[in-house]
Amino acid sequence: MKRDSMVGNVLVEFVVDASGKVQSPKVVSSNNPAFEQPALDAVLKWKFKPGTVDGKPAATRLRMPVVFAFENMEGVADPNMKSPPPLPKDPILSSKMPERLPYDVAPKVRGEIRAIYPYERFVKGPDRATVTVWVLVDSRGMPAQMGVLDKTESVFGYAALAACQCAEYTPALLYGKPTDAVLTVKVKFNKDILRKEFEASRQFGDDGLVSDRQVYDNLKAVVEHEAPFPLPARMANLAEGSATVRFRIGPDGKVFLESFDSSTHPYFGYMAVQAVSAWRYPPPKLNGRPVVVIADVTIKFSSEDTGALPPSQTSQDPTVPKLRGTSKNIDATLALGLNTKTPKKLPYDAAPKARGEIRPVFPRDRIFSDTGDATVWVLVDSRGNAAQMGVIEASTPEFGYAALAACQCAEYTPAMLKGKPTDAVLKLKLKFEENSWVEDSERVVKEHPVPARKAYGDLHTLAKPDVPFPISARMANITEGSASVSFFIDLYGNVVAPGASKGTHPAFAYMVAQVASSMRFPPPKVNGQPAYVSMKMTVDFSTTDEGAKTTVTFK
Repeated sequence: MKRDSMVGNVLVEFVVDASGKVQSPKVVSSNNPAFEQPALDAVLKWKFKPGTVDGKPAATRLRMPVVFAFENMEGVADPNMKSPPPLPKDPILSSKMPERLPYDVAPKVRGEIRAIYPYERFVKGPDRATVTVWVLVDSRGMPAQMGVLDKTESVFGYAALAACQCAEYTPALLYGKPTDAVLTVKVKFNKDILRKEFEASRQFGDDGLVSDRQVYDNLKAVVEHEAPFPLPARMANLAEGSATVRFRIGPDGKVFLESFDSSTHPYFGYMAVQAVSAWRYPPPKLNGRPVVVIADVTIKFSSEDTGALPPSQTSQDPTVPKLRGTSKNIDATLALGLNTKTPKKLPYDAAPKARGEIRPVFPRDRIFSDTGDATVWVLVDSRGNAAQMGVIEASTPEFGYAALAACQCAEYTPAMLKGKPTDAVLKLKLKFEENSWVEDSERVVKEHPVPARKAYGDLHTLAKPDVPFPISARMANITEGSASVSFFIDLYGNVVAPGASKGTHPAFAYMVAQVASSMRFPPPKVNGQPAYVSMKMTVDFSTTDEGAKTTVTFK
């Protein structure tokens, strides 16, 4: 194939069903294997007027050629894909790094940056590519600005920017305090990963590639990582955008071969691809056998909902906790429990202490983080109860709220003064290191969990847990709220993969998740056989003159 005129021919056989949709496409012949997968992808999107038998719609088998022709292009892998326009004058792709800001300890990337090789460069793109990106990491450990230093092909520049924004960082330190600083990152792309994904898809044969409508009644990810508003778009004063991502779901439920069909700007297209790459779905099966699913989703972006803290919250005011990250799922005002001042130290002879290990629930909204931490102060009264509490420092708000819930559910030994119990303040640092939420969810989903009612019948007969009213909400004079959490129950009655889901405020959501994590149920059985179960628990919180009240409902 010549560089200035590339042609691909693929003969595809498929069935048009009675509704006019394409089913079971397969390749009969092609002049280049690189065009086969895109041809199958394209055919699955076609719509026909169905054939008829005796005047009634009927399935019909057809053979049709799919021709790819590109003039004066380096080559793209899919004729239906709207590749991003080349933007050689985009200032983000050829930007100058800001002046070096002073620090004693440099900022650094936490974990690995996983960049997605641009699918549209599959045919003629380089086997390896490296892009150098500068990132302004603020004192909270969040990327605030970024740009590309190299003269690089635009598609790799946009993909590298998206990968860097989705990464996590440790902020620089100056005189022992977090500070803003610029970090340079080399983002590496490897086409071998894309080739392996392509070959893995082909191993299932033409009949093993199906549309999402054939497998899922409602295409809903088990794990859906939210796409942040692209920083380069905000730097370019773009207020909103959208992108449609096409991808495949493998037999294990993982997403691969991600690409975007269309986008209002490449910033949004590559950010959507980066986010979708981390999604997980129930393992697809058709007629009892594993298959690969073709699916697409449209993601809309708005600069009004970026999750960024307002400028007033970025100060180093000692009454405001040091948050090294933020989230669009957490109230930006940080009013409940996270915006508190540590009380003055109260006298004691023997310090208060926690009884046993405090095991916080890893926040579901941060499941793709390897670690996190939060430092909490707790006022332990003379009876050993937690009376007040707040966050001193946290990696992100999610870890702060999760830590508060865990500390409230813990037990304490009170401080002693002259041989008598007394009130005192305890400082606790909680580390979130064991993040098995994705693995646990995938493990249970493979066992095809059934709704709770099939195993337990009347859910009202199940013992209800004691869910405390969040202290942080009470301190903020919040009198009512609600939250729900979804989880699985394994064969032994243990709760698996709980996580804060929906709540009128995160304080309620994380409290419900914490309580759910320690619950135990009768071992579930269906028709006498052990079974995995999916369940949802909703808790309504309220306070009256008689005290706090909670109502628990299972579904």
